[in-house]
Amino acid sequence: MKRYIYIIVILAGLLIAGSCDKLPMNSRLDGMWQLKTIIKNSQEKDRQDAGICWSFQLKLCQITYMKGLFDGASNIANARFFKKNDSLFISDIHLNFRNRDSLIAAPTSTIFEEAGITGPQEGFKIITLNKKTMLLENGNKKLLFRKLE
Repeated sequence: MKRYIYIIVILAGLLIAGSCDKLPMNSRLDGMWQLKTIIKNSQEKDRQDAGICWSFQLKLCQITYMKGLFDGASNIANARFFKKNDSLFISDIHLNFRNRDSLIAAPTSTIFEEAGITGPQEGFKIITLNKKTMLLENGNKKLLFRKLE
């Protein structure tokens, strides 16, 4: 009888310990990515010192500009994203303010250009996505990211 109690206690402990694991719904995309380089028309623009990060969790992408402001107003933009196979779509971009979020219906190319986004909806092809790097491509533009741990 004691043997069964020990087995039940061990199984219960394993179930409890296993239930604390997070299973990311976006696999390798989940987490915070620092924008390192924007390559546009074969010209590289180093963005590593700008402190621009894209964070993916559930269906939300938060773009943080740590050393500047988007449109002179906010350093955080929230957007919805959809990942399917090797494609990533960004839409519904909102500038984050303390008391409200403001939907950017038709952003000019200058508002989010520093973060690599040039329209209210942006689609990217995922060229590389592993534990350390991500490379996104949209026509003549490529965005190179490194994963922050």
